[in-house]
This record gives sequence, C-alpha cells and structure tokens, in this order.
Amino acid sequence: MMRTLSKITLVALIGVSLIGIFLFWMADPLNLSAPTDKELAATFFSHESEFKRLGQMVLEDAAKESYFSSTILSGGLGESRLREYKDILAELGSGVVLTTDDNSVRYVFSYGGLLAIGPGWAKGIEYIPNYSSRHGDLSGDLDHARLLPDGVYLRGIAPNWFIFYQSDDG
Repeated sequence: MMRTLSKITLVALIGVSLIGIFLFWMADPLNLSAPTDKELAATFFSHESEFKRLGQMVLEDAAKESYFSSTILSGGLGESRLREYKDILAELGSGVVLTTDDNSVRYVFSYGGLLAIGPGWAKGIEYIPNYSSRHGDLSGDLDHARLLPDGVYLRGIAPNWFIFYQSDDG
C-alpha cells in the first residue's frame, strides 16, 4: 500500500514538473525565441513598402483601433480596409501584431512572459516619425537585450525605423 502511494506520488510529481516545464517553455521568459536584429532588419528591407503602407494605415485608423493583427481586426474599419490589412499582414508572416501609441507604430514579431501580471518582453520593428528619448534608449545591439535593465531599447535601421526591445518586470 505504502509502495503504491509512493509510486503515485512520484508519477504525479513528474507530471506536474513536465507541465511546469512546458508552460515555462511556452511563456519564453528568457526570450529564446526572439528574432535576431539581423533577421528583423532583413525582414524590414525585404518588405519595406509593406511596412510603410501598414504604418500609414495604422496611423490613419488609430482613432478606431489601437491593436491590429491578422486575426483581430474590427468591422469598424470597412470591408476593403480590412482586406488590405489582412493582405499586407499575410505578406509579413503570421503572428505579427501591430500597436499604435503616441504617433508611432509597433510591429511585434515576438513576445513572452510568465503571466499578464508578471515579467514580460516584446521585440520587433517600430516606426517613430519624431524620435525622442521618451520612446526608448538607443542601443547598438538588441540581440542580448534581456541582460539590460527593464525598459525600451531601440536600434536604428532606417530613418524613423527602429528595431525595438521592451521588457518589464510586471
């Protein structure tokens, strides 16, 4: 009886541990899945016209929306506008999320964290027409940004275009 209880406890402990490891891997708090600066810059330059068109569209539609993705677009934009968003987002690849704030546009390519209230990070490309230090600190390398203190870091790739990395401790 005692031996069976120990086996059940061991199996339960292994199961809970595997679930915990899986959830930790899915949350990616160490940003192991983040694209490199080189990959993001290559994506930008190979789809520069799409990035510019999307940026213009998002700024025009910012009063109606502040969050855009290929799966989350409201009907308030009109059918032809929705189709244009979906077509351009499809060109950039699945999973790209667009946000706008303070006359800037973020193209989030990767993000992670443990919980909505816990530590998190995001990395992608940002269009900032009028950069100032309040948008983030300029950096030459964001491939190792997880080692930097929490905040927003930017690396210029073209006039008004940046790779961004943002982290916070929740």
